[in-house]
Amino acid sequence: MAYSQYGSPFLKAGKGCAESEGGSGCIKKRGNQYVILNNKKGGIWRDGFASEAEAKKALSAYHANSPATYTGSDKNQKAFEEKERINNQRMHANAIEQARITTEQQNREMAEADRKRHESMNKIREEFKKNN
Repeated sequence: MAYSQYGSPFLKAGKGCAESEGGSGCIKKRGNQYVILNNKKGGIWRDGFASEAEAKKALSAYHANSPATYTGSDKNQKAFEEKERINNQRMHANAIEQARITTEQQNREMAEADRKRHESMNKIREEFKKNN
């Protein structure tokens, strides 16, 4: 029978490690390096950090865009929320602009279809006049 790494107890190491979830923390020293454990799935999320501070910086950068896990100062939280508000406004404005462009394109297409229909009807009328 072949070896399956998915049954390994090392794969689950780290699951639930976040201090916010009652764990002891996800940054661990392994040999001569620091690693960040995966809180949700277990296993190593990132490795190769020379210091604990380096690993903390990487983990902070990951959580920087997650208001649900934000643990910084109120000033930083307000700056984050302002940035988030501006990004949301920008996305909303882009969506409105895209809708406007789409509507203009649809209007041009409808106008072109109407023009072709009128040309076709005029040709039919002319043919009818010639034959009658």
